[in-house]
Amino acid sequence: MADLSFVGTKIQWWHHLEPLAETVAAYGVFDLGLIVQPGQATSVAALRDAGRRGPVVVSAWADAMDAWNAGVRTIVLMEHGAGQSYSSRHRSYPGGQERNKLALVLAPNEQAADRHRKFYRTDPKVVVVGCPKVDAFTRLDPKPCGYPPVVAFSTHWDCRVSPEAGSAWSHNRQPLVGLAMLDELVRMRDLGVIDLLGHAHPRIMDEVRPAYIEREVPIVTFNEVVERADLYMVDNSSTLFEFAALDRPVIVVDSPRYRPRANHGLRFWSHADIGVRISKPSEVARAVMVALEDPEALAAMRRRLVSTVYPHLGTSRFVALDAIAARFAR
Repeated sequence: MADLSFVGTKIQWWHHLEPLAETVAAYGVFDLGLIVQPGQATSVAALRDAGRRGPVVVSAWADAMDAWNAGVRTIVLMEHGAGQSYSSRHRSYPGGQERNKLALVLAPNEQAADRHRKFYRTDPKVVVVGCPKVDAFTRLDPKPCGYPPVVAFSTHWDCRVSPEAGSAWSHNRQPLVGLAMLDELVRMRDLGVIDLLGHAHPRIMDEVRPAYIEREVPIVTFNEVVERADLYMVDNSSTLFEFAALDRPVIVVDSPRYRPRANHGLRFWSHADIGVRISKPSEVARAVMVALEDPEALAAMRRRLVSTVYPHLGTSRFVALDAIAARFAR
């Protein structure tokens, strides 16, 4: 059997690969090859050898190019996140430049796959597999909402690919609305209305952390958000859709930077109504109350949109391995 290797050098990338790596032995078509997780160093020679023995699966363009530069020519890129793209053809997003270097692309949904097909009509092939990371959420028991309910606040990083790729927290380290919204949540917490958790994309955490510490907001991983939160509030992140896949409510924060006429799909704007939307700090308290009530119309919209973002929910890891086996098994 051929080996199947996995390279995820950052934690947010590894989380998308881990379910596949854990399933390889039970799947029975591939042997488990090289595993590179965050914090683990690997040599060019080890990557090259892994590529000789079978496909190398990554979930980020940077890891794909490290493999390519090491001489690997059977690279499988599983898009991490919900497959959001922006107006540019940045290499990190579906449809990006230079993806002819890949052997196979695994897309989370049809929107991401369609953007790839627009620019790569034949090769590399793209297959819609859903999101293996989210499979585990379908196996969790429903979480009863406690009292006080737990709200988790998060923010994206100041990515400058486009205004919509950025944050509600800051731009060029100049504050936007995120900190003022956090203060509204802190006020609600201090009144005993909610409990509060703090999260952020890893690339902005160093900027956000002092505000959390000053306000005595516990800083948690997204796994802890999944375990503890009843409601998730975030500007732009795949975790918005991941939390909604738990069938729990979300609040969608529109940054002043986001352009209403931008049309990137998903978060901007076809799926923005997956939760209560706000753009001003003065809207926070009411949004929290409405979201926690989770009226049926809001819940139905969330479930419908989740089903389009994450097809194959619960079986994505097997669909992904089927796609890899169809292309490479021998």
